[in-house]
Amino acid sequence: MDSAHDPANQDAARWYSRLRAPDCTSADRADFEQWLARDARNAAAYAAAERVAAALGKLAMTDSRLRAM
Repeated sequence: MDSAHDPANQDAARWYSRLRAPDCTSADRADFEQWLARDARNAAAYAAAERVAAALGKLAMTDSRLRAM
């Protein structure tokens, strides 16, 4: 299975987005903490999602097409 289709990676991407949403609640954050603690792979997947987001942010600073997205 490639990493994009790994359920932990998909969940991590959803959590990354949810935690940054303006309507994210304390219940969402508690659910995230439970998900994170459930399996060490979840923490690794979330860390990878953070790295990807950071890399995309850096690219967006240098590429006007990405910045427009």
